[in-house]
Amino acid sequence: MAKRNFPFSNVQAEKDADKQKSMNILRNLPTVAILQSIETIIKILAERGQEIRDFDNKSKVVQQVRLIGSKPYFLAAGQEEDAEDYLSELQKSQEINKALQIMVKKVRKQQEKLQKENVELKKKIREYEGNSHPVARA
Repeated sequence: MAKRNFPFSNVQAEKDADKQKSMNILRNLPTVAILQSIETIIKILAERGQEIRDFDNKSKVVQQVRLIGSKPYFLAAGQEEDAEDYLSELQKSQEINKALQIMVKKVRKQQEKLQKENVELKKKIREYEGNSHPVARA
């Protein structure tokens, strides 16, 4: 049985050849050009309302792609939820910091008080030792 040549099979072969040519062009582009293309595509998708999200943290959206040194990196910025969490954590840290500052002031006052008591005790010890010597002589 002879194999039939359908017209669409030639169309598919031409499409495959075009894809191969496109891939070869992309393979020969410098890395910087490929990354710039990716960033342009990210911006176009964002304009269309399509955001590329991080697999591990779905609240993060890919914003930029850059070549730093010789390695490609992407920046995924967090959504408002992340900003609210950050502000909440910052506020808690500030409150803890204030409480610690108050505690440090109290400890310093207590330390000053103890130092004064120490000076007074040393005076009393000297007085006692001074008074006890004449008794020891008698």
